[in-house]
Amino acid sequence: MQPAKPIDAQRFASLDGLRGVACVVVVICHYLQIYVPAAFEGKYPDLFGEKWWVNSPLNLLFNGHAAVILFFVLSGFVLSAPFFREWATHGIGGRSSSAILGWRFRRWCLRCFPAHCWRCSVFVMPG
Repeated sequence: MQPAKPIDAQRFASLDGLRGVACVVVVICHYLQIYVPAAFEGKYPDLFGEKWWVNSPLNLLFNGHAAVILFFVLSGFVLSAPFFREWATHGIGGRSSSAILGWRFRRWCLRCFPAHCWRCSVFVMPG
């Protein structure tokens, strides 16, 4: 058995854990939307006191909308923090900020352009 790798000091492990909790809350929300629909829509009969759940602090345990927002906000921070930290400390190899932004834009185009072309070709294809 190999020893555990040390946790990177620059990584936000607690925020990664909170992102995981948000994912679990979304899964619970999807499960409850199928099997306990009265907790989300008023047109179904209240069998288990679902209306009480919605108005209590327990709502945080299955509020998928808030969990998705939290997940995206934390993901943006966690994924962009190393880039901005490197930019602030080293200037990314002594390059200017315009050169860095140009490099990021080219990298983004290489990632997104093929998907955009594929999507456009699917919609243009005769049906």
